[in-house]
Amino acid sequence: MLFNREGGRNMKTEVLMENDDRFKILILQYLELNKQGYVHISKLYELTGLSKFKMENLLKELMEDLLLLEENPKLYINDEGVIEIKKINLSIIKKIKLKYLEHSLTFKMLDDLVVRQSSVDKFSKDNHLSRSQLYIKRKELKKFLSSYDIKLKGNKILGDETRVRNALCIIYFDIYNGIKFPFSDEIYNIVNRLVIHYEQWFKFNLTYVDRVKLGIVIAVSIIRVKNNHHNNIKFFESDDLLDFFSLQISMLSDYLPVKSNILIYEVEYILVYIVLNFEGDSIKKNYSKIQTSFFNDVDEFSQNTINKIVSNVEKISDMHYEEKKLFIEEIYKNNRRKYLFDIERTNIKSKRFFEETYPEISNIVSESIDDELSKGKYDFKFLSNHLFYDYILILFSLFSITSLEKTIHVCVDFTMGRHYNQFIINQVVGFRHFNIKIEDKLTNKTDIYISDCIIENIEIIQIIWKSPPTSDDWEDFGNKVIEVKNL
Repeated sequence: MLFNREGGRNMKTEVLMENDDRFKILILQYLELNKQGYVHISKLYELTGLSKFKMENLLKELMEDLLLLEENPKLYINDEGVIEIKKINLSIIKKIKLKYLEHSLTFKMLDDLVVRQSSVDKFSKDNHLSRSQLYIKRKELKKFLSSYDIKLKGNKILGDETRVRNALCIIYFDIYNGIKFPFSDEIYNIVNRLVIHYEQWFKFNLTYVDRVKLGIVIAVSIIRVKNNHHNNIKFFESDDLLDFFSLQISMLSDYLPVKSNILIYEVEYILVYIVLNFEGDSIKKNYSKIQTSFFNDVDEFSQNTINKIVSNVEKISDMHYEEKKLFIEEIYKNNRRKYLFDIERTNIKSKRFFEETYPEISNIVSESIDDELSKGKYDFKFLSNHLFYDYILILFSLFSITSLEKTIHVCVDFTMGRHYNQFIINQVVGFRHFNIKIEDKLTNKTDIYISDCIIENIEIIQIIWKSPPTSDDWEDFGNKVIEVKNL
């Protein structure tokens, strides 16, 4: 099925944790989210449904877990039951999450099946599990994997090979997130050699995140081949890339004693990841050699959504030929990448910010994507968020906000005079993402009037501020701009 090749909404990796650890990470996430406010321990009873005795034990364990981190984060409970935290942020949560998952028997089982494919009996013996315990853990793991549309049969993770690899990349990237390499030193060494080779061959400089993601893709590919799970899709015309393939095969053959035709397909799999994710002259040259037949369905989807978006955008803005051409190329490349490698999937959040801040273009993009997705049988609300972000960000990378969104005309006029007005204007123009145009006097275009003096009988939004404005005043201003944009 187009795009939704992981069967709907994937389960979060937190479900692989032991129950107590899952509660602790939930508590930590809640405290971090509300660290500017007041959190009483009674709120945690309400949030988790746990007893006082159980909650106190979990908080004690959580305090001890935090002490093990070099950043020295702290969690306190005062005599009134108010919880205070210190140096706890998203980075700390990610590190604690990794600690809990590496401690989890369910994740250990998954990792063992991915890397070693140990038999059920061997894993049970190595981890001192009874038959009933083993059954429960395998049931949990099967449910988790099924949310990615892949299956656990015996000691093998099976399914469409591109789905399996993408799912494993999503899972390992979400869990390890650059904190450390997920696999053995032996695999790290060969991955590192290959990454350096790619940088030299394609003449690009990878960011740290690029390197982490590429490393996981290569590592998962190597592990799957070693366990006799091969890529059987031909992505390129091999004759055009013989020099590149021969070098890759030479580097891989010592570690993976399989036939050269299998290695060619594996090299193609890694190469298609590179050309779909990175930029550069040599990348562009190889991108043009992709066999398009594999992407027929996704390309059709891309073209249909492009037609709808371009048609609607041209009603509100001029799209020059070169800009339109780049937009089409970027959408095609993005959607091909999304179809095969959707490693960042767990990072997608709500569309609310864009819908409120850029309502006009957001509506165009959402309707175009959802209309097309609704033709198939998939969880289009979940999937549309991913594509919505991609399309919006591509549009904003190619076109100015002023050409895509309504301009908000703001008049600034305080009794303290010209210099104070300029002081306020300098701060207002910092809201560039709102596409604001400053006016020094009221006109028939004015949408918002900011002052410390009230004008009667005008039909525009007036904002009366203190001098100087407070943080609440600025928040009110942002809300009023959103209100005007959505009129």
